[in-house]
Amino acid sequence: MKKIKWNWGTGILLSIIVFMSILIVLVYVFMSQDVDLVTKDYYSKELRYQKQIDKINNTNLTGKEVGISYLNNTVQLVFPDSVFTRKAAGTVYFYRPSGSKKDFSIPLTVSDRNEQYINTGKLDKGLWKIKVEWGMDGQDYYSEKSIMIN
Repeated sequence: MKKIKWNWGTGILLSIIVFMSILIVLVYVFMSQDVDLVTKDYYSKELRYQKQIDKINNTNLTGKEVGISYLNNTVQLVFPDSVFTRKAAGTVYFYRPSGSKKDFSIPLTVSDRNEQYINTGKLDKGLWKIKVEWGMDGQDYYSEKSIMIN
């Protein structure tokens, strides 16, 4: 059996083979990762975005922004004074940018003090977007805030 002679040409060839092998493995690993940066029905939501803009404009023009705060594993939603007396209805969406499988929504249940408390003790730690869509007197409103759950 003939012994391989090690010279600079053999070293370059082996370096190229090792580099290409690492590159192929990295491409395979990165291509097999899930990417959940957009929703599944992205295009249909894009077409409905004008309604979303109208909700945001209604909120900005009337000053009926929902106060969203996070403290001690609880999200507090504070609504404008007129909400409880006019029977507002809506939904609170919890959106996880890093994993759409963890998204969920709950119905709006405003107390007589115009507040709603949501326990976040069972949620994964990290960044969450809280989106509140609600309506009253024929007008729709929208508020959103990003929070970091520790």
